[in-house]
Amino acid sequence: MVHFDVTIGLNAGTEGTPLRKIAQDILKMTVPNITGMVLGYVNELTNAAFVGRTGDDAELAAVGLGNMMQNCFGLSIGLGICSAMDTFVSQAHGAGQYGMCASYLQRCRVIVTLQLAWMGPLLWYSEALLLAIGQDATVSMHAGAYNRITLFGLFFAFQAEAIRKYLLNQDLTVVPAVIAALCSILHVGWCAIFVLHLGLGNQGAGFANVVTWTLECSLCTAYLWHCAPQLKQSRKSVLSVQREAFLVSGLKHYIAMAFPSVVAILVHQQPGSKT
Repeated sequence: MVHFDVTIGLNAGTEGTPLRKIAQDILKMTVPNITGMVLGYVNELTNAAFVGRTGDDAELAAVGLGNMMQNCFGLSIGLGICSAMDTFVSQAHGAGQYGMCASYLQRCRVIVTLQLAWMGPLLWYSEALLLAIGQDATVSMHAGAYNRITLFGLFFAFQAEAIRKYLLNQDLTVVPAVIAALCSILHVGWCAIFVLHLGLGNQGAGFANVVTWTLECSLCTAYLWHCAPQLKQSRKSVLSVQREAFLVSGLKHYIAMAFPSVVAILVHQQPGSKT
């Protein structure tokens, strides 16, 4: 076995940090993030597989259009907003400002929830939008049905992502990844029930999304409640939203950090984009 003894000195006169330790720290943060992103796409693939098995070409095409709209007008924006905690929470945690960690979580919850005010109408009336840009009427109808049901789960998807980011940036990485994996496995079962057994087609895929995201949010919330004392924070501060979270100055500061992440994710979602 080869042992790496390479060290990196950040400042002259300071003791170097072993390269192996740096690599372990990087992997500890990146692997759970990669896992969460990949499993999200796996759930979309599961939806397409079940609808493709039971529906016609129009229904299958509708799943693709629906997923595109959900990503561009919902999930990608929520993920970008929550990504600001990679900076805020990690810095506050490293500085021992545990109360600020909870404040950033509350601001994230407020901002990401407010986005539903404009996301909701776009997804609810997605059939009309698709027809307006010349999409097939049958495909637009099925995509609209899929999006309308899925819309009811977006709140829980955003809250689950906020909690996941909050935990990851305080070195609690394993359980959020396990929860995401468990929910993806169960998503297959929800699709089997709603799409195959109940024969709900595209709407069934939407119901499967809602159940999966609600379950993931519930499990993440339960784990956050459990580990709040370990994080030196009160359970009330991490599970509720207090008045300070609505201060305009704090929200503007958070949005300024989140905006570049939102733009980057949206650009990568565009068809034909290269990373």
